[in-house]
Amino acid sequence: MDVIAPRQISFPAVLIFKRDLQPIHNLKTILREMRDYFAGNVTGITRDEAIAQTMLRLLFCKILDEQETRADELVEFAKRPTGRN
Repeated sequence: MDVIAPRQISFPAVLIFKRDLQPIHNLKTILREMRDYFAGNVTGITRDEAIAQTMLRLLFCKILDEQETRADELVEFAKRPTGRN
């Protein structure tokens, strides 16, 4: 019997290529929703300063992903549909 199980790689249910990305026109609304999510659902992160730092980290990850990904490659950092309503 193996003590260490082989790592299973899980792929996202929806694959998103960089060429499929579309610009957003409601950034203020999206940032407000992110702030509200962190304030209500993440333990220990209720101050706006900590929330802003977390949001900036996420935005920098998204920017880096889009800058370093070619149009024919999958983006690693994207909101994917969950199948839930």
